[in-house]
Amino acid sequence: MSMGLHRVAIHGSCVSRDNFNTQFNADYKDRYTVTLLQNQSSIVSSAAPPLSGIEDQISELNDWSRTTVLNDCSKNFLSRYRESKEGIVIFDNFADVRFGYSEILDTRVTHNVWQIGSSRFEQNFKGIKDHKPTDNIRAYLPVYRKSLKHVIKIIRRANPEAIIILNCARAASDEVGEAGLTRGKIQDVALQRGLGGARQGLLGDRSGMPSHHGVP
Repeated sequence: MSMGLHRVAIHGSCVSRDNFNTQFNADYKDRYTVTLLQNQSSIVSSAAPPLSGIEDQISELNDWSRTTVLNDCSKNFLSRYRESKEGIVIFDNFADVRFGYSEILDTRVTHNVWQIGSSRFEQNFKGIKDHKPTDNIRAYLPVYRKSLKHVIKIIRRANPEAIIILNCARAASDEVGEAGLTRGKIQDVALQRGLGGARQGLLGDRSGMPSHHGVP
């Protein structure tokens, strides 16, 4: 590995990860190496205390899904970052927009219906309360802003020189029939703008990056 490669940490979904996939970006390894990755975790979840003792409740999941849920519940992205201190950190809002979070015991976890929805996880915990920005954006945004501020503070303490990027992707939905594309629309545009707007005063000039961007 070249000593000149930029080390990248990604806390996000495929809209961020796929920038670092040779299928889509053939020569990215000439400039970047991804050394820390957290899949499908909401920013709200990553700022919360860990939830332990869930291994038996997700045992039916495949290895990838089980790792995704365990990493989300252990909140280990920030603890790993304190050790690895990558110079570029990329976030996106997919998990917050698509999944939201669940209040469980004394913490919050990503309400990842793709993963925990296929397990006994929610059946074995009582009193779970789910929150999605699509249900109540006014209630969600203050929690999101506070969580983002907490996450950024920890990253800044670990590496004051880190470039922190909020990848402002948008969710889309298409219907494809025999005749080709029959309908396409942008979903949650206002919602994405609301969550993206939460970066102002949290990242702002300190990130050294413009409002909308991907990795060069």
